[in-house]
Amino acid sequence: MMSFNDEQIREVTESVWTSMLGAQLAPASGRRQLDTHARYVFGCVHISGGWEGAVTIGCSTTFARRAAGTMFELTPESASLDEVRDALGELTNIVGGNIKAMLPGPSKLSLPTVTEGTDYSFRIQGSAPLREVWFECDGEPLVVSVLTRADARC
Repeated sequence: MMSFNDEQIREVTESVWTSMLGAQLAPASGRRQLDTHARYVFGCVHISGGWEGAVTIGCSTTFARRAAGTMFELTPESASLDEVRDALGELTNIVGGNIKAMLPGPSKLSLPTVTEGTDYSFRIQGSAPLREVWFECDGEPLVVSVLTRADARC
C-alpha cells in the first residue's frame, strides 16, 4: 500500500533541487504535457522489494544542462551530454531514494537510466501511473512521476 502523497513528492523534489542546485521549483498547476518536438531528458530508477515500481524525472535538455553546469561547476553550454545525463541520473537517484524511504520495505533502488532526445515515447512496461507532480523552474517544465507495478504476477 502506498504511503505518500503529491505534497510529499513536492517537498522531496524541492528539497533536492534547493540543496543540490540552489534552484527554486514552483509547483505547476494541473496536468501538463511536454512538447513532443522539444529535446527532453528523462531519468528513471526502479524500486523492487516490499513495493515495486519506478520513479521518473523528465525535464527539458536546457534545464538539464543548467543542472549539469551547477553540479560540475561548468557553464551550461560547456556541459557534455555525458555530464547532462550524469546530473539528471544523480538527481533522479536522490529523489527516488527519498521516495523509496516512504514505501514499505525492505526494497532496493536500481542504478539510474537516462534517456535524452526528441519525438520519442517513454514507457515502463508493466507499470501503471500512481502520481505525477509538475513543476516549473526558470520557465522550464519538470515532471516527477511515480509508477507502480501493474501486475504483481509478472
